[in-house]
Amino acid sequence: DGLAPYLHTIHFNFRAVIEAWNDRLADARLIIRPYGEILKSGGSVDDFTDQVSVDFPATLAPVGRANQSLPRAAMEIVRRANHDLPKNLAHGLSRYFLNAGDSLEPVANARVEMFGAPIRKQLATQFAPIHDYLSELTGGSAFFDDIDEVARECPVPQARATAELLAQIDPDTLPNNALREYLRAQQDAHAT
Repeated sequence: DGLAPYLHTIHFNFRAVIEAWNDRLADARLIIRPYGEILKSGGSVDDFTDQVSVDFPATLAPVGRANQSLPRAAMEIVRRANHDLPKNLAHGLSRYFLNAGDSLEPVANARVEMFGAPIRKQLATQFAPIHDYLSELTGGSAFFDDIDEVARECPVPQARATAELLAQIDPDTLPNNALREYLRAQQDAHAT
């Protein structure tokens, strides 16, 4: 049930936001690039400075990563914590996963299946005309060179990735007793 509203947001329907700019600024030179290319160039700030016709000072301060992401294997744990715990504790658990670094080895995000075959098929079908629009707007070749991956399931179901991550965590590494107890309960609930 959570997919339908998402399909109408600019996080999915890129055409809705780009078409509005393109219509209003028909004579402007829009630079529209796949996010994968932006990441390859060092992120959105580096990519922006490379693409615009502005001479930036050599002393321009570098920026850090603005949006840290949780490992996909941790998302269900944090989602449940957001529902079960007071806000400050849920936030503390989220921060734990963001700061765990090398102490945890979650299943790689690219291997974790978050949707399943029926939803992936729906995503691919719904995104096809958006992708066609982007491809046409930017010269005719595939805007996303990996567009076929949308319909392909990842090998590790999210529930298994979550259980494997929970099994790795020593509750005593959490910052307080409430989170330690909560994590132990989650480990018991997901024990395989």
